[in-house]
Amino acid sequence: MELGEEPDGQWASAEDYAALYTGVARRVASLGPKVKLGGPSLQSFEDKLLTWPDAAGNRSWMNRFLKHIRSAGAPFDFFSFEFYPFDNICADAAPQLLEIPKRLGAMMSSLRADGVPSDIPWLITEYGYSVFSGRHEVDIEGALFTADTVGAFLTLGGAKPYLYGYEPNYLQNELKCSWGNLMMFQLNEKNDELHRLSTYYAAQLITKEWMQPINEPHEIFPVSVSSATPTSILSLDRERRTTKSPMRVDPKKLTASAVVTVYAVRRPDKQWALLAINKNPIHSARLSVQFKTHDAQEPLNFVGQVELIQFSRQQYAWHDDGPNGHPIRSLPPRHFTREASSSYELPPYSLTVLRGKLSD
Repeated sequence: MELGEEPDGQWASAEDYAALYTGVARRVASLGPKVKLGGPSLQSFEDKLLTWPDAAGNRSWMNRFLKHIRSAGAPFDFFSFEFYPFDNICADAAPQLLEIPKRLGAMMSSLRADGVPSDIPWLITEYGYSVFSGRHEVDIEGALFTADTVGAFLTLGGAKPYLYGYEPNYLQNELKCSWGNLMMFQLNEKNDELHRLSTYYAAQLITKEWMQPINEPHEIFPVSVSSATPTSILSLDRERRTTKSPMRVDPKKLTASAVVTVYAVRRPDKQWALLAINKNPIHSARLSVQFKTHDAQEPLNFVGQVELIQFSRQQYAWHDDGPNGHPIRSLPPRHFTREASSSYELPPYSLTVLRGKLSD
């Protein structure tokens, strides 16, 4: 049970919310131990989550809330917040996409510094490109945002991220610059036609191809991407880590390490799966892969057959036509198999899952 709906953004004081939370916790306890209570569903923020100072000068909203519920002996079973990083939906998407891991990481680091415990589940109970509607949410950028947010959050120690916009919906133009919406399926007001949008395919790729669709633990490992010529080197450590202003970016000058993010999982079927995201809108990237483990003297590589699942503009294209906008190409990710190689190509603006087994 999540209690709260952006109390910080609605200027509720930490102490008032803590009093409400404590009262609810006492009632919930009477329902039995299986009911878990958490919150507060914080809104997105940058830098630090601050409020008016208390008598001691403490301006940390979360720190003050946690002190009050601890003094009252109220349980805090999970922590939740929302992630809508880009208010300016009218701006160019390319530089915004580069900021996703850094923004999410800074937000989580700030919350840990405010005292949110790391030994309880952290949940993003709503995430989306922006709180406003716009084209980036329904074009290919929506898929890139979804994959990067999920991969970064899990790698940073998050437990469960929940997409906002599961239900079918219509296009909107809130800021009068482009039409879009947070949705996986687009409804047509004139008929019963239903369009599958890029976020739908990203969700399928994450849950059915990168992850194994089974209720078993998946091991998440950190990845480093560094520029090299002509490839980028990807390395994994077998030790798990927990790890603003708009800018214009010339896609011709972007380096691979700036635009390629990769997330790694060891699945219950013992296969390694990499979720690679190329956020360059016009150029492909080449990725070479090495697995660096503590118990191997030399880096390991994929061996045998490697499955590749790719989603790019070859599968999805958006026709921008105001309120009549719709995808003119909406195909599932491309799925093919090839022999393990020294490098793999990532198309412009694409998601790629590389899945296979390692040498002995």
